[in-house]
Order: sequence, then C-alpha cells, then structure tokens
Amino acid sequence: MSGSAGQEKIAVITGAGSGIGRSVAEALYPSHSVFLVGRRAEILKDVAACLGQRAFTVTADLTERADVEAAVGAITGRYATVDALVNCVGARPIPLLTTMPLGEIAAAWRQEVAVNLTSAVLVSYAIAPLLRRPGGRIVHIGSIAADSGGRNAGSAGYAAAKAGLQALSMGLSRELAPHGITVNTVSPGFVAGTGITGSWSAELTASLVADTPAGRPGYPGDVASIVSYLLSESASFITGQCIRVDGGMT
Repeated sequence: MSGSAGQEKIAVITGAGSGIGRSVAEALYPSHSVFLVGRRAEILKDVAACLGQRAFTVTADLTERADVEAAVGAITGRYATVDALVNCVGARPIPLLTTMPLGEIAAAWRQEVAVNLTSAVLVSYAIAPLLRRPGGRIVHIGSIAADSGGRNAGSAGYAAAKAGLQALSMGLSRELAPHGITVNTVSPGFVAGTGITGSWSAELTASLVADTPAGRPGYPGDVASIVSYLLSESASFITGQCIRVDGGMT
C-alpha cells in the first residue's frame, strides 16, 4: 500500500460511468490515478479501459453504508491517502406533486434524497479521514435547481436534495478548512449528453437552450474544467462555495 507522495495523486470519482462523471475522470486521469465508483460494473470497466492502467473500478450502491465501507476498503487496499473526492452521483428528478397520495410522496422523497444527497454524505464522511492534509479536495456536483426549485412542477424533491448538497459542502468546509482541505459545489445548468439528458426530446432541449443566455447547452467538459480547477493548488483558498456553470441561466 502506498500513499500519494511525490507526483502521484489519487482521485475518487463517484458516478463516473457517463456524462459529467466520466468527463471528470478523463480530465483528471493524466495527473491522477482514478477510482471510478458506481453501480454499473460493465460501464465503469469500459471507462477504465479507455483511460489506462491507473484507472480502477469499484462497484457499489453508494446509498448503502455497507457498500460504501466496502468501496473505501478497496481504495485503502491500494493507497493510504486520497487527494480528491468528486461526488457526481445523481439521478433524474422523481415527480413529487401535492396531488399524489402521501405514501407515494414518502417513497419518492426517500429515493430522491438517497441518490442525490445521502450517497454524497456517506462517501464524503467515509473518505474525509483519508484526504491529504493539507491539500485534500472534495467537490460535489449539484444543480441550479437548488436555487430555482426546479424548472417544472414536481421538481421540489430533487431541488431540496441538491440544496442539501450545497449545505453539506458549506458545513464540511468549515470543519475541514483548518486541515487544509477544501469543499465546494459545482452547480450545472442544462448539460447535454449526460445519462439523464441524452434521452430528452429535441423540443425540451431546444427550450432549455432558449432559456440559456449563452445560447448553447453546457457540455460535460465545461463542468469538468471547473472541477479540475477546484482540485488544483491554485484553488486552495476557495472553500464552502457554490460555482454555477449554467451559461447565465440563473
């Protein structure tokens, strides 16, 4: 087992199988060994094969404590410390409407929060003791829905979970700042070509682009560029922040 001494850096990326997570992995791989963590083993293996020998896969349901503990065990089996954690796990909003029966609302709420917030909580607290001190980094991928409440009716649960993610970043940043560890959130607007947005209709995507002052959709690489900066030494005095990558939508 080795540490992250010298030139070698270690990054853990959750939700790395597609979209923003995969783009982050591709951006970091030249300078980091990467652990690609998610539920879909075959997709993660495909990404690792495209990256190279310093890409490792860990299959886990990050809403489950036992899976998170097993994933951390797989990481510490190779490296004693970690330089960066990027939480990219997320799922499309589950409709949550006042017209639904309360039982359906409760079930949808539990699922929404589990994927979009609980997973980040469990992984962040499990990885935090391993982060390099000073110099460790945590970045969460949020959403501008945390500020707007979501574009459409029924998005309240998703928006609330993503708002919780921002609050998590702020709280962790205060605890970890004395150790030289930064914690930030990156909140994208409409990003084309992800596992969620790739199946959206042309009419929906056109309407979202029309609502974006920049006049184009975002792309996973736009988000990955900001993540890369926040993981760099140049960003060592930036913590507890939410950086929106939305083409002016908010």
